[in-house]
Amino acid sequence: MRKTSKYLAVACALMLAASFGASAAQAREGGGRVTSSGSTVWYLAEGSTGDSPQGYFETFILVSNPGATSVHVKLWHQLDRQNTLYDGSWQGAEFDVPALSRYTVNVADTLNTGAPSPVHEWSVSTRVEASAPVFAQGSVYWTDKAVVAAGGMTRQASSESVAVREPATNWYLAEGSASLTTTAVGPYGFETWVLVQNPGTTSADVSISYQTPTRDVAGPSFRLAANTRRSISIGDTLPGEDSVATTVTSTVPVVTVKSMYFTSLDEYNKPVPRISAHGAAGATDAQTTWWLPMGKLAGDIAEIYNTYVLVQNPGDETATAHVDFIGETAGMVTGYTLTLAPRTRQTVDVGRMTDDPVYALLAGQWFATLVSADRPVVVEKAVYYTHPGHITLSTQWVSGFGSLGTTELGRSWAIPEGSTAIAPQGTFSTLIGVANPTTSAVNVSIDYSTTGSVMTAPTFRLEPLTFRVVRVSDTVPNQWSVSTAITADGDIAAEGVLYWDAQSPAFNFTMGNPGTQSATTCVGQPQD
Repeated sequence: MRKTSKYLAVACALMLAASFGASAAQAREGGGRVTSSGSTVWYLAEGSTGDSPQGYFETFILVSNPGATSVHVKLWHQLDRQNTLYDGSWQGAEFDVPALSRYTVNVADTLNTGAPSPVHEWSVSTRVEASAPVFAQGSVYWTDKAVVAAGGMTRQASSESVAVREPATNWYLAEGSASLTTTAVGPYGFETWVLVQNPGTTSADVSISYQTPTRDVAGPSFRLAANTRRSISIGDTLPGEDSVATTVTSTVPVVTVKSMYFTSLDEYNKPVPRISAHGAAGATDAQTTWWLPMGKLAGDIAEIYNTYVLVQNPGDETATAHVDFIGETAGMVTGYTLTLAPRTRQTVDVGRMTDDPVYALLAGQWFATLVSADRPVVVEKAVYYTHPGHITLSTQWVSGFGSLGTTELGRSWAIPEGSTAIAPQGTFSTLIGVANPTTSAVNVSIDYSTTGSVMTAPTFRLEPLTFRVVRVSDTVPNQWSVSTAITADGDIAAEGVLYWDAQSPAFNFTMGNPGTQSATTCVGQPQD
């Protein structure tokens, strides 16, 4: 029995909240801009209800109603084949979401393909239609049957099914890896899937290309029928390639996201398939300035964090990018300068470069990242966690989270997702990071909304070029559903991290501090 499976709860706690009752989730537009309001239509390209001897997927759709009146919602699904009814789509759930509440749908229970439930479909995307503005998000869980048979947890990995408001003809994904290879003891490394959804009424001619640190590589081209979805493995074109960005172009507007899964080794040097996962929507255009509010660098006996900043240059000119940081205690830290040839991607392993002074300045701290470039680029981050008492090498992670950066600051931010619940299955912990990357001090206030009440955290002053992390449970302990509103008298950037610390009766020891088994980001939404 593999002791490792004790820790394989869910690598995307944001979506784990879908089945436990926490609140709604993030939404993005292209170019990294986070939406400032709800929408009556949302698209979620990722989803699966597939089942195999190795394991199975579950997909949940979350719909949050921030308004004062009930909203009627209907779901339509696009599979890898068209439906002869319903204008090409497959019918899903239809329901009402009461005011100021959230509704969760298990896709396998409501996907109407005429087959007995549950419906085992490997490729499922979703269009959400609402009678009034709502927020939508999804979660895709992976359960390895061998892990469960060994006494471990179900849903040990999860990838966000990120919702977007509008399809587009160009998409950029800065993060990706196809490093999954077979070693002497079994598989090890990353697999990355690019998911393309065509929610329209006409076929799309789609072309994919990949950008590595040294070259631009043509990927597959295909025709995507109306109201269908296609899954593309980067490893089919670039097997073993560690650093890969993706560009997707289409003749008609489509939706593109990615999902990454990591297969690691346990302390007995045995492979644990898909121990961790994360996902992100693509950007529809490149920008010269990006903010990524939450990263961490730690390497002591309690925890090991690795933060990677991924920078993609999809253009035809060489780009110079500066990657700098604002630490909790270090303040402004000058980081790295990258030179990116046209149509390439580079990776910054924060604090892990040779003789890197950044490590000494940021070690043990949460930090925000600023990327500024002289040419438009696309920026994502990935943060991975492990524990020395559990896995011997810092590259053998047990959880991770990632996100596309944001390209704007704001004075009011909303983070709909959050939980501080304590339950027999485990414990949630939510952190809120607030960065002031400007030259003027700001005063910050935080309100937490739970079921039927609002609680206010102590107001604090954030000096210029500083960063602070707030633990939600200090004000709102043991609450399943917590959403956060952050206001300031100057421009800031905000983001949340939601941790899930699973408890398994099959094992009798814990890994580090509660709340650090698996995690995901809850990116803030600027409201002004």
